[in-house]
Amino acid sequence: MKLIIAATDFSIPAKNATRFAAGLCKELGARLILFHTYHVQVPVHEGGMVTWTLTDTENDVKALLDKEAEQLA
Repeated sequence: MKLIIAATDFSIPAKNATRFAAGLCKELGARLILFHTYHVQVPVHEGGMVTWTLTDTENDVKALLDKEAEQLA
């Protein structure tokens, strides 16, 4: 096995699963990919203005993934 993909929602059970996956990677000499998916919700207001961007959401999730990867390293 060369690659393990671990899905996470950043919950405590998911953190346990990613730690387990990281341990397997260490034992097997495999790479670990952390994966997270999210729903894009587009609020609709009378004025038609959206107060956030998809880039903001992507940056927030990337920061969480980076933090998780740092903790597992």
